[in-house]
Amino acid sequence: MSGYAWDDFDVIGSSRYANLLIDTADKLAAAGNDQEIWETVVAISRRIGAKAVGAGALMKDSRDLVWMRSSASDEWFEDYRESELYRVDPLLRGAIAGKMPEFLDTSKARPTREEQARRHLQAAALLSGYRYFIGRMMPLGATDQVVVLYCGKDPTSHFGPGTQRAFTAISTMLSLALQPPGRADADDLSFGSGWPLLTQEERDMLCFSGVGLSPIEVAERLHVTQEHVLRQIRNVCLKLGTATVEQAASLAMARGAVQL
Repeated sequence: MSGYAWDDFDVIGSSRYANLLIDTADKLAAAGNDQEIWETVVAISRRIGAKAVGAGALMKDSRDLVWMRSSASDEWFEDYRESELYRVDPLLRGAIAGKMPEFLDTSKARPTREEQARRHLQAAALLSGYRYFIGRMMPLGATDQVVVLYCGKDPTSHFGPGTQRAFTAISTMLSLALQPPGRADADDLSFGSGWPLLTQEERDMLCFSGVGLSPIEVAERLHVTQEHVLRQIRNVCLKLGTATVEQAASLAMARGAVQL
C-alpha cells in the first residue's frame, strides 16, 4: 500500500482502489501468527492515514467485553485506564449498546452527565493527537467485532469521497483477520486487568459442558467426582464473571481460550 493516500480516491479511480484491497489482503495473508497479524493491522492502519488503531469484540447477547487491543500511545492508554475514561467513552458506550458511532470529532463531543470526566477524555485525546475516530462494528459468530481508527486529521475532508467505501472494505478485512488473545494475556488488556487464565482442567470442563455433557458425564470423562466438577464450574463462572457455565464456555471460546 506504499504511496496510497485516502485523498487519492477522487482521482485514481477504481483500479487503484482494487489494488489497495488486493495489497491489504496479501499483507494479511502473509502474517504467520497472532502477533504478526496484529502488527500488520497496525501497519495497514497507519498507511491509510490513522495514527493508531483499536480493536476488540463484545458478546452479542450479554454485550460483555470479550477482548481488546490498541496501538495508541502508552500515555493515552495509561490515562484511559487509570482515570477510567472508558466509563464516558462514547465509542465504547455505543458499541456496548449496539449502536457505535461511525465518526467522532472529540473536539465537538456532546456533553454528558459526567462533564468533568468527558472533558478529561477530550483533553487526553487531543493531547495525544487523536481528534477524530472512525469506527466499524460487524457481527462475527457469537461476537460483534470492533475496529476503530484514531486520526489526527479530519477524514471527511482529507480522505476524499472514497472514504466510506474504502474504510468499510478495509475495516472488514482487518476485523476478519484479527484473532482473540487465546491463552495469553500479556498484550490483551481490559483497562489494565489481564484476562483471567484458565487451567487445563477448567478448559476441559468448559469444553465438555459446552457440548452438552452433564456434570456427572464430565466427572466420568475427567475421572473426578461430580462435586469436584460442580465446584470447579462455579469457580470458572466467578473467574470469568458469568452467570452460567454455558455463558462461560461461550466467552472462553470467543477469547480463543477454548475450542470445542
